[in-house]
Amino acid sequence: MNITVNLISPFQKPGDSAKLVVFQNMAPYVEQEHGDLLINSCMAYAKKYQVYLVSCLFEAMEGLCLALLGPSGELLGLQKATHLNLDYSDRFQTYADISVITTPIGRIFMAVDVDIYYPEVLRCALLEGCDYVISSQYFHPADYHQDRIVFGARSMAVSNHLFILHANNLSSCILAPALQTPNGDGFYCYPTDEKLLEADFDYTTTEKEREELIAAITGQPALGKYLSVLGK
Repeated sequence: MNITVNLISPFQKPGDSAKLVVFQNMAPYVEQEHGDLLINSCMAYAKKYQVYLVSCLFEAMEGLCLALLGPSGELLGLQKATHLNLDYSDRFQTYADISVITTPIGRIFMAVDVDIYYPEVLRCALLEGCDYVISSQYFHPADYHQDRIVFGARSMAVSNHLFILHANNLSSCILAPALQTPNGDGFYCYPTDEKLLEADFDYTTTEKEREELIAAITGQPALGKYLSVLGK
């Protein structure tokens, strides 16, 4: 399935062919008191432009969250952060569940802020049948370096055979398995500070590799040991 995605400034008009829109972050997160306004505005935007929409980061129910809206303006799912930046540890609670949301444009997992750095999070999403990932982060300008993407979203895309659509406050990019990228380096679209990144991608091109990886993981004797340690 070919999908046209726009990684875009919040509430900017998307391109005419956009099926999926991901809002970049203009602030660390939208605070609780403005959360209802954000979601209602996102619902109206998705309905107006008939797109699937991933919100910017926001605070809700004591967690740091992302929301996925459908083209009828409906809320399709919410993902809370499973891990937190240390600066947020006193403000938010972490969340245990990893939710893969099934839509007509694929099964989507939303990686909230620093969750993209934790291999177990993406591996769980893969085992839950994820087709591709939408990653949303906020960087303090003094802390930003492209290595934050190379060793975060890029590494997760290459090691899990997943497309990852990555938006932050300073750049946007699309990561993919190495063989799906023009230069074989995992960058399907290189980081850009433009307020609109538009690209087409087809997550089905990596289905076979994902299936082979899942079979290899679940067939490993060590998996039984891990599960026994976890009490499962």
